Order: sequence, then C-alpha cells, then structure tokens
Amino acid sequence: MDKIKVAIIDDELPSREELKFLLSHRRELDIAYEADNFEDAFDLVNHKDIDLLFLDIQLKDKSGVDLAEIIDHKNIEIIFATAYDMYAVKAFSLNAVDYLLKPFSQLRVEKAVNKALNKILKERDVKKSYPQKLTFWKGEKMHVISPEEIVFITVDEKQVKIYTDKGIFFDHTTLKDVQQKLEPKSFIKTHRSYVINLEKISEIIPWFNSTFNLKMEKYTQMKIPVSRSYLQNFKKELGLS
Repeated sequence: MDKIKVAIIDDELPSREELKFLLSHRRELDIAYEADNFEDAFDLVNHKDIDLLFLDIQLKDKSGVDLAEIIDHKNIEIIFATAYDMYAVKAFSLNAVDYLLKPFSQLRVEKAVNKALNKILKERDVKKSYPQKLTFWKGEKMHVISPEEIVFITVDEKQVKIYTDKGIFFDHTTLKDVQQKLEPKSFIKTHRSYVINLEKISEIIPWFNSTFNLKMEKYTQMKIPVSRSYLQNFKKELGLS
C-alpha cells in the first residue's frame, strides 16, 4: 500500500511537534508537509499530493475553516485539530473526518486517523475500478492519456474533444461514453456539452441567472458554462452556498 501523505497546518510549533510524535508509530503515514500560515498551506494543498490534512482553526493570518471551504472539492480528508470547540458544527458541514481538541490524547488521535484511513482506502478502491489510462485520437495516431491529465471534455458537431495538459484529442464515441470511464468525484457535467475536471478549475465567474462561467487551467481563454440544469450539483461539489 502506498503511504498516506499527511500535512499538518498549525501556527504553533509545539502543536505540530506533538501531532508528529503521536503519529510517528503509524508506519502507513508519511508526515510529508507542514505549514504555519494560510498562504503556505494554500500553496501546499494546490501543488502537493496530500491525502490527509490536520488543520488548526485559528491561524495567524486567516481561519483554517476558510482553507477547508476552498479545498472542499479536492480529495483531501480533513481532521480539524484546535483549542476551540465552537467551530465543530461548521467543520462537520465541510465533511471533516473528525474534530480534535487540544491538548491531544493518543486515543482520540488514533480514532480520528483510523476513520480517515477507512475513507481514504475506500476512495482508492473506487479509483481502481476506473481505467488508469485512456486512449484518444490525434490525427491518425492514438495517444495514451491519464485521467488526471484531462482538463475538460466537450462535444462539438457530434465530435468529442478532450482538452488535456498535453493538448487536444478526439474520441469517436459520445460524451456520455467518455464520462463513464472517469471517476465521478473528480469529473462532473456542467452543461449538456461539457464535462470538467474539478481539480483543473482556474476561475469561477458569476454569470446570468446565478449561473457561472469557468476558466480552466491551460485553456483560460475559453469560458466553460455552468448551466442551470447542472448548477445545484456543481455548487454542492465545490461547497458553494
């Protein structure tokens, strides 16, 4: 089993050190990252592969809740670790795995970690049920693409176009056929003609009738519509009120 990548976000060094000590015997965990402020934490979750995040509520420059709201659509399990109990309801509304109060106890930390591992391993099993590689056409050649390289997919004049980190490819089936090969937690429909990778959203732009246009990584010159038919699910996946 690949190790679980862990990040600890807390503005107090003693708290970070205590958590690392309490987790040190868990061989399945890799305490890979830590940060003591919002900006560095935001950079970590956007540029590093993290499975589990221990997150303090009161950071020096901003709230840990704000960070959790921003990354709600990412496949990162969150355990809040804080001295304040008044944020528990909000934390669980963001699908936090657990809510640890300082000072930490070994028993509570173990319980929280076990809950998180159960969720992470189930997610990994789900991912295994979907193809790890896909093939699409460019010209007269077929190319092998990893799902995480896909930015968005659209259908134009009955031709499916797959926009990826490596360029634009084509498929001779249907948009529905391609979407069924992709993990539904990462790829959602925003319009009858568009499927997007939630991890690749660059900007969310408010539009008419409370809908949105999206700018996606690498293809920021294009605007991807979120139609009213798909708006509720889109907002749910991103934790938008």
